[in-house]
Amino acid sequence: MKKSLLLAALLLSGAAQAETWVCTEEVVVQLFAEDGFLVVQDYKSSNEIGGTLIIDTLQGYKLGFDGPWSESECKNTTQTVVTCSTIVTNEVPHTVTVTEKDGRLSFLRVATVLGQMAILSSGYCSKV
Repeated sequence: MKKSLLLAALLLSGAAQAETWVCTEEVVVQLFAEDGFLVVQDYKSSNEIGGTLIIDTLQGYKLGFDGPWSESECKNTTQTVVTCSTIVTNEVPHTVTVTEKDGRLSFLRVATVLGQMAILSSGYCSKV
């Protein structure tokens, strides 16, 4: 009986635990392909609060609290705090990366089109 309880406790402690970050966009880049306009919204310089990005290592990431979760795979690596990459093959690949420097967590959200990376947004994060 004691061995069974100990084994169950070890198995439960090894179960996947979700890590979650709430991020705030400081800069957002939008390209409107039809008319060729590029819009850069710099929330930080104008002392405004940008959009919210939620990152969850088990669910992926989503824009806003009510937005749908992207189909993505998240991994902790030695170079980053976490990196989430979309896994849907018929969509433009997106990657969200959280890094830490001087105690500050920052994120960068990029898209890759025809081998070229485009920055979509960046900002800061808090782990919850």
